[in-house]
This record gives sequence, C-alpha cells and structure tokens, in this order.
Amino acid sequence: MGIVGPTNSGKSTLVNTLVGQKVSIVSKRAQTTYHGVRGILSLPEAQLVFTDTPGFQHHPESVARLLNRVADRNAKECDLLVWVFDASNPRAVYQIEKLKEKIAKHLPAEKSLCVLNKVDKIAKDGLLPMLERIHAMGIFSEIIPLSALKAKGTPGLVKCLLARLPEGPSMFPEDVVTDRPQQFLVSELVREKIYEVTRQEIPYSVRVDIEEWDQTGKCPTIRAVIHVDAPSRKAILIGKGGNMLKEIGTKARADVEKMVGGQVCLKLHVTVEKDWKSDKPLLGRYLEL
Repeated sequence: MGIVGPTNSGKSTLVNTLVGQKVSIVSKRAQTTYHGVRGILSLPEAQLVFTDTPGFQHHPESVARLLNRVADRNAKECDLLVWVFDASNPRAVYQIEKLKEKIAKHLPAEKSLCVLNKVDKIAKDGLLPMLERIHAMGIFSEIIPLSALKAKGTPGLVKCLLARLPEGPSMFPEDVVTDRPQQFLVSELVREKIYEVTRQEIPYSVRVDIEEWDQTGKCPTIRAVIHVDAPSRKAILIGKGGNMLKEIGTKARADVEKMVGGQVCLKLHVTVEKDWKSDKPLLGRYLEL
C-alpha cells in the first residue's frame, strides 16, 4: 500500500513507526524522500507492505518534477493508498482540495484512506471542522487522525488496513523489514545526516553513492562518495577544518552500526560533479525512473 501526500506531512515517520524501526530517512527539510522505499510489517494474521514515496509538490526545480513522477509511479503499483497530511498545517484542507483530482484519479474512495498526522499539535476543537470538510469531499473511505511520531492512533490505522487488504501469500520472510539492500540504506543515512547537520540549502544538490564495501577485515570499511553540483556546496559540506564532514560521518556511522549490529569504518568523500542534475540518464537511474 502506498503512503503518499505532500512534502513534510510525516510519511516517512509514519512508515518507520508502523514497521517498528527506521527504513526510510526523515528530515525537517522539504522533500527528503527520493525513492519508493518499502517497509514491511509482518503480523500473525497478515503482512503489510508500505511504500514510502516522495512528497507531491509544486516546484520549478527539475528534480522536484521528477520526484512527483516517482511518487505517481509508485502509487500506481499499490492496492491501497494512504494519503498523509499534516493536520497542524493551516493549509492542510487546501492541500487536499488541490490534490482532489489526483486522489480520485489514482484509486476509488473505498481504496483510499486519509491520515491527518500531527494531531497532537492542534487544538481538539479544531479537528472536527477539518474532518467534516474532508469527509464532504467524498474521496476517502476513512479519515484517521493520529500522531506518527508518538505512535498514537497508528493501531487504528493498521486495523483499517487489515480490513481492506486483498488475500494473498506473504511477499517477504517474516524477519525482513525492507526490500532495500544495506548499501542503499547506508547511502540514505548519510544523506539524512547531511540534511540534519547543514544549515544551508542542500536539497536537490546532493547524491550519495557507496563505492566501496569491504568486509574482509574485522571492521567492515564503507566508502561513501557525496556528489554535489558546485564547489560552494562542497565547501559547505566539508566545513572549516573538515568539522562539518566529520560531524556528518560521526552521526551516520552511529546509525549504520546500529543497523548492521557492529562497528564499521565509514569514510566520506565529497566531489563536485557540476550540473549532474542536468544529466537526464544519470538522474533517471538515480531516481529509478
């Protein structure tokens, strides 16, 4: 089932909460998710496969337009769609109205659910009018208020999804929580820490590739290359005396070691690849289009 909606609505946080561990990176920056990332929840009675997607947005940047295509393509592959909106955003209902045609076009109402996320940030008396306005649109079979970050209301969402799942065999082993390989997850963790540590405008300008994964020694060595599109951005990422890159590496390594269950040697290298975002074949491969 697809987890879809506008940017910064908490889709990745919701997927991570439902699965019970981090499978999709999160950031306060707009448009953190670049790929369709599956999170898998195996229960005694069923297996739920959630596909996190890039947030829909209106942005002149070519990468942003391509990310809308990534989201659309992944949504079309799903049996159910969970549309996630930030209830604390004063424009939440307006966002739904703007996406109304797209929502109705993807799947009929009985296969589309609306999640109003971050309800812990709004006054209780402000929720009912919002629910009434959304219900009147007739595009969702269920509207579920919850807080993904605090895991409040998520059991109710799972219950609704279980009632709508088509019958079929499990797609993945019970101990698998994502279909993505570790190399992909490491590259994403590095990108997440770049967004977390830097204060300048970095989104759409960074690509991370894992170019070495040596497990011959007691401590695996991982070499990640961070591609930026301008020397100025390289300077931002490295920082004075390399302090910025060191902080990114320290934070990323902590999460990687938690994921693999042991120590790793994580080496980061920043390189300038001018105008890489204009290389359509490269961009297409990176975004898996």
